Amino acid sequence: MTYYPDNRIRTIRTIRTIKAGKRTVSYRYDALGRRVIRIEGTKRTALIWWGNSEYSEHLHRGGQAVIQNDIMSHPTRLNAVVARAKQGSKFKIQWYHKNYLDHVYALSNKRGKLIEHYRYSAFGEIEIFDRRGRKQGQSQINNQITWNTRRLDTLTGYYLYKYRHYDPQLGRWPSRDPIEEKGGVNLYGFVGNDGINQWDLLGLAPFAPDYGSADEAIIAGGEYALDLALADFSTRLAAYQKIKKAKKLKRIKYGRLELAPKLIYEYGGRVCCEQKDGKATGKFYYANAVTGKRTGALSMLRIKMRSKCKDGDKSAGYYHNHPKDSELSGTIGKKGGGDMGVSDRDNLPIGATGRDFGKVTTRIYHPEDNTITKHRKKDEGEK
Repeated sequence: MTYYPDNRIRTIRTIRTIKAGKRTVSYRYDALGRRVIRIEGTKRTALIWWGNSEYSEHLHRGGQAVIQNDIMSHPTRLNAVVARAKQGSKFKIQWYHKNYLDHVYALSNKRGKLIEHYRYSAFGEIEIFDRRGRKQGQSQINNQITWNTRRLDTLTGYYLYKYRHYDPQLGRWPSRDPIEEKGGVNLYGFVGNDGINQWDLLGLAPFAPDYGSADEAIIAGGEYALDLALADFSTRLAAYQKIKKAKKLKRIKYGRLELAPKLIYEYGGRVCCEQKDGKATGKFYYANAVTGKRTGALSMLRIKMRSKCKDGDKSAGYYHNHPKDSELSGTIGKKGGGDMGVSDRDNLPIGATGRDFGKVTTRIYHPEDNTITKHRKKDEGEK
């Protein structure tokens, strides 16, 4: 393996095996550190970026660039990949299905039928299955966007993050952290060896941000939950429209068409307080988000069972989004039902994030003094 002076991987040579000889893959990067060219033998592939997200994949053939896949994603919301168009054709749409950690667990075609599905270890080692559940050695549809919505290099087994490649077999980065110790003392360690509760967005530092108060973590967690819910709604709506159109054109045989999605689902989780030597450090973070997808409503029991703090840390509150606005359910000061009832029983603050008159707003109920605070997210450029 060779590197560029800025510590990015330049060339990787694989070990000679019985089935194949030595193979070499090389990478090229742009001025922003994004990998734009991959060269393997005579095959040259180019990635087109839109901000921090991939937009399109081109294969160089006969001196010309041919679209291999158009990636449908959001330019500013990381990991918001929803579909791909093979050969750039709108008639060859394949839909990605993801979990709360943005791991792609399945692909379906425009008719809603399963094509492939995937399973992962805690550090990203992948198992691939066809639509009948038979294990495959590699993707039969050349899908490379899998774990953490990252591109898998089928030759090296590395995942592509914006600033680094990641080796799931070792559970480590093969190159140093570009931001040095700011991303952690171990320059090659991956998310503090906690691949279940943390993830890395760009290859710089674990995404488990610390906040100075529980309220700050509740607000950040609520906005994150709302982003997940909106992305999920967009996927469901697009799938419904595709099925409706196909049924109208009589290209597929469906019985009763399911109702169009009208509400976004609820996502939520715990807010945790970091502990060291049995004492609180004053740092807070929001744990992984879960959802109740059958009815769209999220039960607090599901949050308590599925959203976990790190070992030794304590719960400091709850965050979640609401389908419409940020109004908290329940009655102030009574240990009954609803959001505030749960908060009173557990004596922990709870926040609800939604859109109040088009503005992202979070309301937080504090059971110790029975008060509700309101926080509106500022628009970009607003002071």
